[in-house]
Amino acid sequence: MNSPEISHTEEDEISLIDLLIVLLKYRRLILGITLAALVVAVGGYFWYPAYQYHNAQDSRLYEAHLRVGPAPVMSSLEVSYNLQEQFKNTPMLLNALLEAGYQEFGYDHELQISLTSAEQRARALFVVRQRLIKNESLDGDSLNADKQLFFVESVNGEDRTVELLYKADTPERAQAFLEALYQQVNAGLVQTLRPLAESVVSSYERLLALENPGEVLADKIVEDSFRYDQAKELLAGEAPALEPLDDTYVVAPEVRLENFQSSFIVKGVVLVLAALFLSIFLAFVLNAFAQVRSDQESMEKIHAALGREARGKKPGSHDVRDKNKPPQGRA
Repeated sequence: MNSPEISHTEEDEISLIDLLIVLLKYRRLILGITLAALVVAVGGYFWYPAYQYHNAQDSRLYEAHLRVGPAPVMSSLEVSYNLQEQFKNTPMLLNALLEAGYQEFGYDHELQISLTSAEQRARALFVVRQRLIKNESLDGDSLNADKQLFFVESVNGEDRTVELLYKADTPERAQAFLEALYQQVNAGLVQTLRPLAESVVSSYERLLALENPGEVLADKIVEDSFRYDQAKELLAGEAPALEPLDDTYVVAPEVRLENFQSSFIVKGVVLVLAALFLSIFLAFVLNAFAQVRSDQESMEKIHAALGREARGKKPGSHDVRDKNKPPQGRA
């Protein structure tokens, strides 16, 4: 009654012993590969995190932020506009880069276009549009978030108030670019509003010139006085079209060696464990291959599958020729 259980137990013991024998047989291979991975992990811990840290120090970018909204003159003149589009003007972006001290601009070390050369202005405008507005490579592929330099986002879902973000290698350059871009867009809007402001001033002064305005016109004069004052200040260069909602501030990225070291420890442990399992798998593969080679019947099947029996003569072909061959030595 107990014989089946005993046989199963013996088979399990034999299987475990066979596995142990394979591991012992290839113990040098397993230990060698695992120790090699351990040496690589330990050596990498003292080199690679420091390498990553220095690269991050050299390539880190400072983020400058500036929130911009409409000045009172924009509301008084009742102008409709999309402030996001105003800040995505390619020539203004190029001029802001120049005012921020850029002589060249492009894609890191891959491509740098001169911003001061008149002959390369068309190419510079194309690169600025791809790099800052579309956030795309020269081939039209979308850039990763860490490669994007310029953002214009609405504040509270309103296109009339935006937050600008620009990344640069120095905090001074990042701040200078946003402030220069703000001045560029503000000056452009002032020029756009000048005809409307001149019309408002002219119409209001004609009302003021009336000797005996009626009650309706008198109320109109009082109602439009603020609008008139704003238009006059705009034409005199005393009222901006836009105004910053707060001071420009710069965010400095925090780079610490300990973070890279902690991350590498996890990777090193994974590497050693992967090498251990790979070496065990390789040991069983080599053992299975050795068993196949020692089995004559299996090798014959392999040779047959490879077609090696076709190298000799076909079976029976010699006998057929011998039977059809006339006997020699007879008349």
